[in-house]
Amino acid sequence: MEEEYSRIWERIGEIEDEILRRETTALSIGVRELCFIERECEELVQRFNNQMRRKELFQSEKRFVVKTPEDEIVKGFPEVELKWMFGDKEVVVPKAIGLHLHHGWKKWREEAKADLKRHLLEDVDFGKHYVAQRQERILLDRDRVVAKTWYNEERSRWEMDPMAVPYAVSKKLVEHARIRHDWAVMYIALKGDDKEYFVDIKEFDMLYENFGGFDGLYMKMLACGIPTAVQLMYIPFSELDFRQQFLLTIRLAHRCLTGLWKTKFVSYGKDWVYQKIRNINDDIMMVIVFPLIEYIIPYPVRMQLGMAWPEEIGQTVASTWYLKWQSEAEMNFKSRKTDDFKWFVWFLIRSAIYGYILYHAFCFLRRKVPGVLGYGPIRKDPNMRKLRRV
Repeated sequence: MEEEYSRIWERIGEIEDEILRRETTALSIGVRELCFIERECEELVQRFNNQMRRKELFQSEKRFVVKTPEDEIVKGFPEVELKWMFGDKEVVVPKAIGLHLHHGWKKWREEAKADLKRHLLEDVDFGKHYVAQRQERILLDRDRVVAKTWYNEERSRWEMDPMAVPYAVSKKLVEHARIRHDWAVMYIALKGDDKEYFVDIKEFDMLYENFGGFDGLYMKMLACGIPTAVQLMYIPFSELDFRQQFLLTIRLAHRCLTGLWKTKFVSYGKDWVYQKIRNINDDIMMVIVFPLIEYIIPYPVRMQLGMAWPEEIGQTVASTWYLKWQSEAEMNFKSRKTDDFKWFVWFLIRSAIYGYILYHAFCFLRRKVPGVLGYGPIRKDPNMRKLRRV
C-alpha cells in the first residue's frame, strides 16, 4: 500500500508539473494578447487625442499602469489595467477583454488537468515513464541546489549561495524559511533535509536588485505557499532617542516591580504584614482609645456625633463610619483575645514597638514635610530659649 501510495503521489506531482508548463504557455499567449490589446488601446487613445486637439481641450497626457494588490493577485495571471490621464480627466481601459481571457485560461487549465489525469490512469506505460522522468528531474534539481551549499567551519553552520535560492523556490524544494531582518539573514530548509541553510539577504539584494530584490523573493515564497516566518527584530538601545530610552526604562522597571509585587512570596508577606498591623490597631483601639473616648466625651455628645449606640428603646441613630469601625474592631478583638497573662505581655510588647515606629515616623515627617512644601524647617523662638536660661 505504501508503494502504491508513493507511486500515485509521484504521478500527481508529474501532473502538476505538466499543468504548470501548460499554464506558463497559456500565460505567454495571454501576455501577447494583452500586448496586442494595449497597442489597439494606444491607437484608440491617439485618435481620441487628435479629436481633443481639434476641440482645443487637450492639456497634459499621463499614462499609468495600475497594478492589482498583492493579496488579490490570481496566481500566474495578475491583473493589469491601463489608465490614461487627460488633465484632470481619467480614462481606464475596459476590463471585459482581460476577464474574457482569464476565464478562458481557467477553463483551459481545468480541461488540461482532466485530460492529463485521464491519460495517466488509462496508459500505464506512459504513467511509469512519466513518474520516472519526474523522479529524475526532482533529483537533478535537488543536486543542483545542494551543489551550491557548503559548511562554514568558522561559524559552524551550513550556508547556501544566494544565486540558488530563487531556483529552489521555483522548483518547490523549500520546506520552510525563517527571516531575521535585524541580522539581514534568512534560514531555509529543503524538503527531506533536517539542516537549515544560511542565506545573506544583503548579498541577495545586491545580486537581484533589478529584479525586485529580497522583497520580490518574499512575495514569491508567499505565492508558492512556503511557510515563511519573520522573527522578532531587536533594536539596539543606543539607536533610540532620549525620550524612547526614558520611556523604555520606566516601563521595564514598572513591569518588573509589578511582577515582583504579584509573586507568591511577596503576596503572602504583604497579607501577613497587613493582618498584623490591623490586629495591633484593633487591639490598641479596644483596650486604650475607645475606653478613653467614652470616659472623656459625655454620652449625649457622643450620641449627637454618631459615636455611640442608643441605650434606650425610643432612641435611634444612623450607622456611621465610626460605629462600623468600632464594631469590626470589637469582633476582631474578641475573636483573638484571651484572659491569660501571656496575651497581655505580648500586647504590651507589640504596642511599644508600634508606638516607637509611629513616633519616629512622625518626627521624620515633621522635619521633612515643611521643607518639601517650601516652608523650611520648623525653628523654635530664640527668645523662649533665653527665657528658659533665665
